Amino acid sequence: MKKLLLVLLFVPLMSFSQVKINERIYKNANVSVRMFDFASPVSVAMRTSSQGDTNVIFGDGTDSNALGELENALFNQGYNVVSESTAREFAQITIDNSKTGQVINVETTPVKKYNAVYIIQIDVKDRFEFKCGGRVIASISGRIINLIDEKLVGTFNLKQGELGAKCGDVVMETIANKIKNLAKK
Repeated sequence: MKKLLLVLLFVPLMSFSQVKINERIYKNANVSVRMFDFASPVSVAMRTSSQGDTNVIFGDGTDSNALGELENALFNQGYNVVSESTAREFAQITIDNSKTGQVINVETTPVKKYNAVYIIQIDVKDRFEFKCGGRVIASISGRIINLIDEKLVGTFNLKQGELGAKCGDVVMETIANKIKNLAKK
């Protein structure tokens, strides 16, 4: 009886101490990063239809909370997460609000507070699943752009199969961790 009681007390403690990094997702996530300054500000944005995303349902192309989950994952991994408007202010970029969405004026101050300001643009496709609040990420792709010089510094993508799909928070935490680990090399 005492052993059963100890086991019942120990199991809940183990579940609270589990890390959200999934080894299978870490291995299957294709992440490529060049010249990424981990201490620089990072913002997250969904790719819009003007950028080629044809899956626009609720403005962000998904029913899941992928954008918020990635922001939380980046914050939990120690990134300097800022809003998109703040990131653009750091880089002093103005954008044409026309349908083209092209940058019409790029100015950087002579004394830069940061050498790089990043925006991570993601495209997420999700599907119904009985776990994870009803939605799991079927596929995610993203690109990391330095707003100071408008250069692509990284890309990532991941596709999950029908069986064994993990919840969005686990996927995002794992991708954020892999970007961080590759940036430190």
